[in-house]
Amino acid sequence: MAKKENMTKRTRRQTSVDRCPKCKVNKSICFCHEISTIENKVPVHIIMHARERKLPSNTATLAVHTLSDCKIHIRGLKDHELELEGLFDDSYQYLFLYPDEEAIELSSEYIESFDKPVAIVVPDGSWRQARKFKQREAVLQNMPSVKIPFMGPSEYKMRKSPYLEAVCTYEAIARALGVIDKKPVQEHMERIFRIMVERFLSARYGTKINDNESL
Repeated sequence: MAKKENMTKRTRRQTSVDRCPKCKVNKSICFCHEISTIENKVPVHIIMHARERKLPSNTATLAVHTLSDCKIHIRGLKDHELELEGLFDDSYQYLFLYPDEEAIELSSEYIESFDKPVAIVVPDGSWRQARKFKQREAVLQNMPSVKIPFMGPSEYKMRKSPYLEAVCTYEAIARALGVIDKKPVQEHMERIFRIMVERFLSARYGTKINDNESL
């Protein structure tokens, strides 16, 4: 048993060392050359649970590399409050992207009902963690909650979704911007996302990489 545990520890350390710090897959199948940034008119603020920062399956960091205006604010650090630098600007209407009981479905009509441009705030963590963000952070409680219209099941394969409509953080941002910031932003993000999923599956299960998949 001890021998098996030691082998597992060595394998995990080796995997961590060999992983690209940007795209988070093994360096032998790194896809950083496929990642390009597109300009988004709608600012994106991600509230990330501290436990998500080092997880290779986390998708929020990919959004930062893909979007020109996307910031991460860390929540859940011991003895530290939520990082709010650059989060609130009175010239924007902030919308909390989470499908709680009060969430309104995003639409062009809803966005146009505001007298100033919108920005989206996205919780990033497990579904259980994300559910608590708005309850526990006073600065988030007055934000209207919004949800994305159903656009098909998630293409994310690294974690199990709790229900059919559930998507990962990156997909939620892409689909929300598809409604607010128009389709080219969504399509750009989703092309990169499919490459990421393919590389992760290749690293995890030894599946073949489609060399024709590129931007």
